Parts: sequence; structure tokens; C-alpha cells
Amino acid sequence: MVSIENIDLRSRGVDLPSGRIGVVVAQPFLSLTPKEPFVCTPETTATQLATVQKTLEIAKARPHRQPKTHFTIFPEYAIPGLGGVAVVDAVLAAAEWPTGTVVIGGLTALTKGEYAELIAMQNTTVNAAANGSDRVKANDWVNCSIVWVKAASGVVEKWVQPKLYPAWPEQKVHYKSMFHGGSIFIFRGRLENGTLYRFSTLICFDWVATVDNALLWHHVLQDLANQAEAAEAEYSLSWFFIIQRNAKPNHDAFLSQIPAFFDERLLPTVRRDRACVVFANSAGKPAPGKTDAYGGTSLVFSPTTNFVRAECAPTFASGGPRFRNNSTILNPYYDVVFREGGACILSFVLINPGAVAAGAANRTIAVEGAELFPIGATVDPRVPSAAVPASVKWFNDQLDDLSGVAEIGSLAKAALKANVAAAHNGTVAALRTTEAATIADTLALATDAGVKDADSWDAPEAMALLLLVNAMEILAIGYASQPMTAGTPARGCNGKRTVASVLSGTCRAQSAEHAASVSSYHQRSGEHGLGSN
Repeated sequence: MVSIENIDLRSRGVDLPSGRIGVVVAQPFLSLTPKEPFVCTPETTATQLATVQKTLEIAKARPHRQPKTHFTIFPEYAIPGLGGVAVVDAVLAAAEWPTGTVVIGGLTALTKGEYAELIAMQNTTVNAAANGSDRVKANDWVNCSIVWVKAASGVVEKWVQPKLYPAWPEQKVHYKSMFHGGSIFIFRGRLENGTLYRFSTLICFDWVATVDNALLWHHVLQDLANQAEAAEAEYSLSWFFIIQRNAKPNHDAFLSQIPAFFDERLLPTVRRDRACVVFANSAGKPAPGKTDAYGGTSLVFSPTTNFVRAECAPTFASGGPRFRNNSTILNPYYDVVFREGGACILSFVLINPGAVAAGAANRTIAVEGAELFPIGATVDPRVPSAAVPASVKWFNDQLDDLSGVAEIGSLAKAALKANVAAAHNGTVAALRTTEAATIADTLALATDAGVKDADSWDAPEAMALLLLVNAMEILAIGYASQPMTAGTPARGCNGKRTVASVLSGTCRAQSAEHAASVSSYHQRSGEHGLGSN
């Protein structure tokens, strides 16, 4: 039996803005042990603790420019056990951490003893009947989330919610089993305009799991519907946080729950037209770049929202099949997908749908000031501690995998073959910091396609970039003693030119001829550039 426990934050003075909410989300790359219980590998534990610390420091610094970071979110398995809990506890207890704030995070697996120690901590709440340590068997381990709240008084409390149903990797175990939790918290508080907010959290597979003949998110809505009926009122849900370690965040099983969740013909006294579902996932690689798994941190809103879709905004895309593994399930919904699938920390302003009135004068998008920060000492244009234009993300993703002229058979025997690798590496490095507008202008000219937003770039733009880079490499090979940089002379295009002039579009590529010639020796004309993630 799933228990729903309601927590009232009004008495704790956790009032939130009715308009703009400051949010910071960690998207770390996690290295977990191959066998249960799943924890950070010994060589990565310290790094992950540092990631937790840095995320909290960014949240405290408020790069989104709101008065405070109202929600700080860590995905499933992102906080390394009790050591990670101690880090969060210490940061939130400090006077510098603002009151009236919420931190949500998933812990690495806990043993029965560690779990008992956690829920016995001061100012820590667990549903004892459903999730007490006495219910955990000796050979069980616990995957749980914690919601930390710092009240207006400065007191920090935390609520512990074990995962209710294991994902397949958590079922396919050899030694110990994951404890099945039995309760879900619903938090409510007051918005500054006097209305109430409500939010709840599930851990990854709990979003799609069925327990007691109902989906777990349905249990939450049903409890709210029961409360609304007793009060002869309508209740609104503001945020539903799904913290994940999900290799396939765009799997139909996950996306298909969105239409049902937002369908207000189901339990109509629980309004979701002003709700936001937040999917916070871990990264697919330790550095920025394209990913085939994980990533996909996103926000989804009702199709009835008054938001206007962003056209190729910095840092995030407006979803669609390109960013949803070719799925059209979310086409009717207002969808925000953060493009970066690699390790990073996100900061942004989340606008409450209820604060947006209809009409041209009130047009706004759902997210403002979205920026990406590096994890560790990474230096990359895709995590610049600032906004990331779509063209910069796409361009650098392509450069990661771009083939050099070394693949041309004749160069393998050329006298200059020793310079080929250096020319490729030098050219790519020089191009990394190309400005967004220059990238767009260059590819518009190189493809004869005119200006297109970078979220629609595909094989033609990838082929044009391949041509430009290969041409620069050939020129650089001839200047082996003078590495190719933004100021290196490059003859052969209307006289003396530079890499900068090539990229600015002075030298125009004829795409049809080049696509044919390049594909003849690469044998893969459609290999590059099929999306960011």
C-alpha cells in the first residue's frame, strides 16, 4: 500500500515567488560500482563530493540573478552516501545559505545500517510505518532521495523517501535486493501572491512504475483529489521533480506518461495546467559533447500554457523529434530540453505558468538566463559559465568527431604525412572558440541554404564543415612550421586569406560539388551532424 504524506511548509516560512524561480541543476557523469549496492567507485568518490560542493556554491552565487536559488537539484545516485549528506547539511546550515530554499537529491545506495543512521539524524523525517529501518532486511540496500528545506528560522530539515520500485538494473542483482519504499511526500507552501504551491518527487523508474494497480504519480494526484473533494475546492500542482539515472530518458515508456499526467479529464479537481514536470538526469559522458545515453535534462509543461516557444534559444531547445529520439509524443506539449548531454551544472530562471497572462503584450518563454557551468577543471566553449548558443554547441560537437584528411588514401604515402595529425589537431583547436554569429554566417554561405537556426542543422551543414576543416588542414600541412591559427596565411582562395576570413564566409564553398567529392573518399555522406544529443 502506497502512503501519501503531506508536509506543510507554510509554518516554516518557505514562501516562493509567484513569478520567477531560481533553479540550479547538477548533471554529473557518474561512475558507479558494477555490482549492488551501487555506490561511486572509490576513485571517483572524492570527485563527486567536489561536484556536490561546487553545485551548491553555484546555487549560492545565484548566476540566474534571482534573490536566491529556490530549488537546487541533484539526480539519482548523485550524492555519495552519508559523506555527501554531511556536505549538503554543512553548506545549508551555514549563515550564507539563504532561508526559504529547497534542495532535492538522490543518494548512492545505503546499507541497512547507513540508512538507519541517516533517518536517525536530527531534524530528519521518514514515514516510519512504510520506510522505517526495521522494515529493511539485512540483505537489502536503499536507494533514496532527500528533500532538504531551510526554514525562515534558519533550521534545516530533511525528508527521506526511498525509491518505491526498482529499475531493471536494480532488479538484475546477484547478492542483495533494493528495498521497496512505501510512501511519497507532497510538500505545500505559499506563493507570494497568496496562492499555494505543491510539489512532489519521484526517483526515475517510479515515474512509470505501477504499484497497487496504479501508477505512482497517479497515487499523488489521487491523494490531492481526495483533499480537494473534502475541501470542496480545486488544488493545483506546481512542480513534479523526477530525478534520474536514466540511460534512455526519451524512451516511450517515460514520455508516454506526460499526456496522461496533464490530461485533466483524469481527476479534474487537481489542476495541472500550471504545472511543470522537471526531469533531472545524470550525464552521458564526463566532458561536454554528443551523447547517445543519459543527459536530456528537461522541463515539460501543459499544452494549454501561455508560454511562447523559443526559436533556437541559447542553452536549451524547444524539444521536438530531433531532441526526443525521433519521438513525436511530446509535440503538443511545451517542452524545454537542455542541449548539453555531457557533465555540467545548469542555472536558469523557471517562470511559473500561472504568472503568464494571455496576449501579445505578455509573451514570454518558460526559461530565462539559462547558463552552463563546467564540472571540475574542464575548459570548453560548451560549458563557459555563461549561455551557450545552439550554433556553438552544434559546431563543437561536430569538431569532436570530424574526420581529418588523414583518411584520404593518397596522403598516407605523402611526404608530408607526418604533418597530417598535427594539422588536424591544430585546426580543430583553432576553430573551437569561433563566435556563434561567425559559425552561422559561414554555414549559411557554405550550404547555399541561407540562414537557418542551428537546431535544424543536419547533414548539409555537417558536410560543409567537413569540407572547410579538411581544406584548412591541407593548407596547414603546407605551413607545418607555422601552425594553423586564426591569423595563419592560407593561399588559394582569391589570393592571400586567413582562417578567420574563411570562417567569415569570404571563401564560399560550393556545397553540391564538395559533397560529392568528399563523400567519394569518406564513403559516409550522412555520418555527421544528426543532432546535439
